[in-house]
Amino acid sequence: MLGKGRTMNAGTSTMGVGVEGGAARVLVAVDGSPGGLTALRAARQLVAHAGAAGASGAARAAGVADVAGVAGASSVSLALVHVVDPLPAISPEVFPSASLFTDLKIEGRAVLDLAAKELVCKAELFLELGRADHAVCERARAWGATLVVVGTHGRTGLSRVMLGSVAEHVVRHAPCSVLVVR
Repeated sequence: MLGKGRTMNAGTSTMGVGVEGGAARVLVAVDGSPGGLTALRAARQLVAHAGAAGASGAARAAGVADVAGVAGASSVSLALVHVVDPLPAISPEVFPSASLFTDLKIEGRAVLDLAAKELVCKAELFLELGRADHAVCERARAWGATLVVVGTHGRTGLSRVMLGSVAEHVVRHAPCSVLVVR
């Protein structure tokens, strides 16, 4: 959809990026929204089918794509990232205080902890501060992700232009393949 074969809808196949038989590192962006939960569930399916005998066939039979060679990987590491953006919480009348940042971090940690409970495996948890679109790409780069999984709200038209698209930015700027789910 957004070019270079870097993103696919869940349930479709895509070409691998060289992790076949190697280690896959899947980073999932979670934000507490239904789209974030869908991304988490898609990643959970990928991880559940990875490493099993005939994983690629088992994944396809279950309706899960062999995204970026994850199903053929010898091991899969999973990480969740949640980004706290303090700017929307700051109005012109309010000077950002330490307590505001503390509260935002507590809320962000709660989102990560809730997402981690949805998993059936261990995952690293990352809480980032900044703009979500940039922070997800930077975390993918720093962690060495081979796949980023993001949800989308599916906005179109003016709402997409006004609100932007984290998923679109991640597809265009991530250092690895990206799975966008809706």
